[in-house]
Amino acid sequence: MEQINLNHAIAGTYQLSEEDIDSLMTLLTSRCDRRTKGAVRTALMFPQEEKPHGIYERCIKDAGRWRYVAGQIYIEEIRNVRSLLRGW
Repeated sequence: MEQINLNHAIAGTYQLSEEDIDSLMTLLTSRCDRRTKGAVRTALMFPQEEKPHGIYERCIKDAGRWRYVAGQIYIEEIRNVRSLLRGW
């Protein structure tokens, strides 16, 4: 079975549950302001079909929780995922 990643959710091949969204919010928006958290939650609840991004493949569901596998600089990569989700 293929591992679930954020590309699947964005493409609509995997439906995020409320638990998934909460787990992703914890992962992606730690120490963010209310506007950012709201924008990311909206993007996760109502994903827009867009081209897949390689960085989304690093955000994986493992043992019921979402985690991020960083390539180099974890904080910068999480910031990039947030920006892509928000459409910036």
